[in-house]
Amino acid sequence: MGLLIVTRFQGDGRDLDKPSGDLAGAVKGAVVGPTRTLPMRHVPLLVPASTPRKWAEARRRAHAVAVQNTVVVLALDPVDPLGPLETVYRHILRKAHVVPAATTSPGLVGADDIEYHWLLATAPLEDQADFVRRVLGPIFATGKKKAAEQLALLDALYETREGIVGAARELGIHRNTADLRKKRIAEVTGFSLDVTAEAHRLLTAARLRWVIGPVLIPGSVLP
Repeated sequence: MGLLIVTRFQGDGRDLDKPSGDLAGAVKGAVVGPTRTLPMRHVPLLVPASTPRKWAEARRRAHAVAVQNTVVVLALDPVDPLGPLETVYRHILRKAHVVPAATTSPGLVGADDIEYHWLLATAPLEDQADFVRRVLGPIFATGKKKAAEQLALLDALYETREGIVGAARELGIHRNTADLRKKRIAEVTGFSLDVTAEAHRLLTAARLRWVIGPVLIPGSVLP
């Protein structure tokens, strides 16, 4: 059995009954659990997944339902028997505060993504904020509009996993415009997205800003 957890996107007040019902209708054999409120409001669904192919199909359908209903669905890979699944469920919920770093749009988020972003967020908050300021500070200083464009490109590069072409498509801009923003990021920060180690630094800082938020780093979370 696998587990899908329906939760609100970026903490909005959306009711979860409809997306949970839609998900149960889209994924054959899914069983909807009770709505729970801790550590955040969510609805767990047990999903039969006897083969990797069936689980992949369940994930695909869950993603479509999440996007349609503007929610996030956390996917915990199948575990047998159910005892370990309960343990994994509680383990992931303890780390669910990093979901905004794992995705900035509705859809499905895997347990591995949660684990990765939780690892990034385990450093003391002050150290995280300092890292984000040092790496992205020059971008914040370019002004709200330009900073928003450059940060959106970093988010799109990370989330699409399809390079500059996928990022441009996600943002609805021309490939040349995306290339210009990419070049501008290198000019102002000194870090190039074409150099693996430097790209990792830029993308890590971009994801951490969603965990830290605008309180410690004013202007860091921009649409």
